[in-house]
Amino acid sequence: MAPTSDRSSDNALELARAGDEASFLLLVDTFGGRLSRLAREIVDSAPGRAETLAREALLGVVRDAPPPGRPSARLWLLRLVIEAARTRWPLEVAVRPEDAAATEDVPPVPLDGPAQDVLRDALSALPLRHRLPVLLSDGEGCTEAEAAWLLDITPEEQRVLLRWGRASLHHALRARYGSVPPPGGPLGQLRADGISERSRNRLLLAFRGSIRVPSRSAAPAPHRAPLTSVPRLPSR
Repeated sequence: MAPTSDRSSDNALELARAGDEASFLLLVDTFGGRLSRLAREIVDSAPGRAETLAREALLGVVRDAPPPGRPSARLWLLRLVIEAARTRWPLEVAVRPEDAAATEDVPPVPLDGPAQDVLRDALSALPLRHRLPVLLSDGEGCTEAEAAWLLDITPEEQRVLLRWGRASLHHALRARYGSVPPPGGPLGQLRADGISERSRNRLLLAFRGSIRVPSRSAAPAPHRAPLTSVPRLPSR
């Protein structure tokens, strides 16, 4: 897997795993909405269920042992959302014989561009094995190796599934507009859902409950600000 690191997020993760609340909330505000959006696209369900998957990922990243290779905070969180969904719903992402016909690369799809309404319907109609590679590559900006790692498939399999997904979306755009509209913004910056204040507060309470009580010889626990006084980052 090709590592992609956001140093500020990776540092925040290390501090959060050591019990720092401000760093944990930085992760929540940076990734919570994006994780909820990805979860909603996977399970195609009500926002509350998607937020549950996002909360599980945000708590798992500070509670669980990291996977081999020490991926970045961003990749680890994305992987945890996918794994949380996989424990609840069938999540088959594998190349089928009919997929082998996809042999030509297809340009990325502007998921957050001016044709969002058309793309939303077209994405929902895609089989999950085609939808997820598109969401990760064109919505989250993952490289081929990163998307393959997240989906637990080979880069070659990811490439085949991505071609099919992109080709289907291009077909939907051409049917509506006669061409593929240009991106409305940078690829890989899919607009995030908002994560509710209730979910944010529940996350902070769960985070506090997961911190080990220090021994008498250990350093004192970090200061815990009241929930209402914790500043919130602007939504992304």
